[in-house]
Order: sequence, then C-alpha cells, then structure tokens
Amino acid sequence: MEFYIGPPRETGTVYTTQIGHEDFAAIPRVDARLAAGPGAENGDVSLEGALAFRRDWLRERGISPAQACLLRVSGDSMCPTLNDGDLVMIDERRTTIRNRHVYALIDTDGAARVKRLDLVDNEMIILTSDNPDYPTETRRGPDMNHIRILGEIVWSAHSWQGV
Repeated sequence: MEFYIGPPRETGTVYTTQIGHEDFAAIPRVDARLAAGPGAENGDVSLEGALAFRRDWLRERGISPAQACLLRVSGDSMCPTLNDGDLVMIDERRTTIRNRHVYALIDTDGAARVKRLDLVDNEMIILTSDNPDYPTETRRGPDMNHIRILGEIVWSAHSWQGV
C-alpha cells in the first residue's frame, strides 16, 4: 500500500529529453484550430509534432505535461491578447471557469473556440472577445450546459508571419 500527499501525479505518456542538465517534457501539437471568432470545425485531428518545455517551468505553473496540448488560434477576435496564427498551450485539467480567464471550448454548435469566460450565478456564461469589434455573447439554460470547456489557456507564442 502506498500513501501520497502532494500535487497530482503525472498520468499518461510524457516524452522527456535532457538538454545540458535541464529536463524537458514534450507537449504535443495538435493539428486543430481554435477560432477567435465564429468557430472552427476541425473534423478528425492528428498530432503534428511537439514542443519541449522545461519540466521545472511546467511544475512551477502547476501544468501537467500529460494533460497539456498546443493548438493554433485562427482569427482576430482575441487581439491583442491572442493573434491569428498564435500557438497556445491548453491545460486540460483546468476546466472550472475562473472569471476573466481565457479558455479553449467547444461551443453549442460543435465549433472549437477561444474566449474569455465569466460564469454568472451558475445561470449564464459570458463569452468575451478582447477585440472590441466583436460583440459579447451569452449562453443560458440548456445552451450553457452544452458548452464543453477543453481547458484554460496557460501559455501563448505570437506568430510573426504576415506581420
């Protein structure tokens, strides 16, 4: 019998490598897009590689490499926070809405999106774009319960292509 007290243990496969004397974990890049706008239909998704992140950096931020993935942002509704083409890391364990945080989600129509979320009295979810050109959206009642939170955005990399 084993008794453990501490942060959640890693589950799943995590590929590691060492560069110099630092340990790195490979976070998978998924061939899918999160729409910063009306929504992206991804169909079948596959892995398109991985990026290495220092394990101590991930640990300090409470990110489990086994429950994190990288996806691309498509659209400009989250500008200036996230731009079209940016790469984001999703922590799939963080699915409880913390107001004003940015999340990847599957909306009621099945489209993958990235939005800033607010939960109001467990009766309404507000989806906000950081770009003021896009209107705020709400989901209430049954629609609210059909949103699936994929995880919180915990890191992003800006793409300079086309700039």
